[in-house]
Amino acid sequence: MGKDGKIIVLHEKMVDIQTNLKVPKNQINKFQNFKYRSSEDILEEVKPLLKKHDLTLKVDEELIEISDLVCIRTTVTITDRADEKMSAVAYVGVDPNRKGMDIGQSFGASSSYAKKYALGNLFLLDDTKDLDAIDNKATQSKPSPKKQYKKSAPKSITESQIKRLRELCKDEKVSDKTVKHIAAGVKGDKFTKESAAQQIIMLEKVIRDEK
Repeated sequence: MGKDGKIIVLHEKMVDIQTNLKVPKNQINKFQNFKYRSSEDILEEVKPLLKKHDLTLKVDEELIEISDLVCIRTTVTITDRADEKMSAVAYVGVDPNRKGMDIGQSFGASSSYAKKYALGNLFLLDDTKDLDAIDNKATQSKPSPKKQYKKSAPKSITESQIKRLRELCKDEKVSDKTVKHIAAGVKGDKFTKESAAQQIIMLEKVIRDEK
């Protein structure tokens, strides 16, 4: 009930919690060098807000199998005195052969992450770039080396291009200045295969347009 005596429904209480809940990322992943928050961090910060609104929070976990993969399904439910409920669910796979962990540690790590993910969904907490601290030694990978691309040397003007340029230069519509430019370019080996092709296209267009 609010200060004015009006009954506050669960929806309004959740809006207040989702707006005011701040959970800083104080945990540090030393292997991949980023900060993250744990499920314990979320629970510690949300407790005062739950007390403020007279709400209870319950976490349920269940082992299920999805396409031969063992998963933990975690459901986080928030309930008020009128028995109104709001829930969020998260699924996380369990790898019993995870390197560097026994089976208990593997289940515990997946359980912790599923709980945090479900809490984050319920309270609208952003977890971008936050894959937790689960088995970082096993999952750490070296950055792939950048591919080196060598620039290919420009190809020289071909004999057929030289022949075609000389033919085009004989046309009366081609100016003397252009003829001298092309002659100097061919003689001095200044034309590449690509630039010669462009020059041929240009000359053919000039001659065609003048007809």
